[in-house]
Amino acid sequence: EARLQKVVVGVGASTDSGGRLSLEHLHNQFPTNSWRTLSKLSIDQEAQSVATGLISPPDERGWRMNATFAAQQQSSGSFDVRSQIWRIGAAKEEERIDRHYYLQYERSDTAASDLADVTRSQAISALYNFTWRRFDSMPFPTAGWAFGADLGGGLTLGADRVPYARLLTRWQFFWPLGSANKPDRRDGRLSLRSPAMARRWRRTDTDTRSGRGTAGAPSLEQPVERMTRVQKVGSPRCGAPL
Repeated sequence: EARLQKVVVGVGASTDSGGRLSLEHLHNQFPTNSWRTLSKLSIDQEAQSVATGLISPPDERGWRMNATFAAQQQSSGSFDVRSQIWRIGAAKEEERIDRHYYLQYERSDTAASDLADVTRSQAISALYNFTWRRFDSMPFPTAGWAFGADLGGGLTLGADRVPYARLLTRWQFFWPLGSANKPDRRDGRLSLRSPAMARRWRRTDTDTRSGRGTAGAPSLEQPVERMTRVQKVGSPRCGAPL
């Protein structure tokens, strides 16, 4: 039987962002006896992020409801970016395929370090994603492949309301390394990955005159989406909200 609560603490370092500290807390019976709460905190020299998510028990068809809030503050060159995302949806995890529907609201406030002006971008969207796996074993495959895709659309908010669409695909392939005469011997594996993204949004008159794309749709995903990524190709838990 799983413990009621679990805490995971991580300490690391990278050449890009220096030292890093992370904290993850899981409560298996909060806010009710059947729901779970997963919270994460991450701090480094360039970015600080916090996220929390609620996960319901599966219904009779295997679907789980989930809700997520995430916020991040990041310094990128001479700009400071504060982002947040609110998401609610449903997920179903199976041995070969995982599916997830969700609605989300995104907001990003960007300011130059030496100026007081703040540029705000907001958007609402509806998305569907899935992962299809064909591996020899889980959760540590040595051979096989997986394909995942995100498909959806939304509307930027503010003075210019611009509709947009997004398609994101991911593919991963594992090639076993070893002798064919010794199938039980494990000499490692070769992993190949191939992401691809396509976006389409309507350009307004203002955008056309200035020669720039619409500010809302593409910019909001960058800081927060990395923290609240819904799925990884090959992961057995793509439906988790964090």
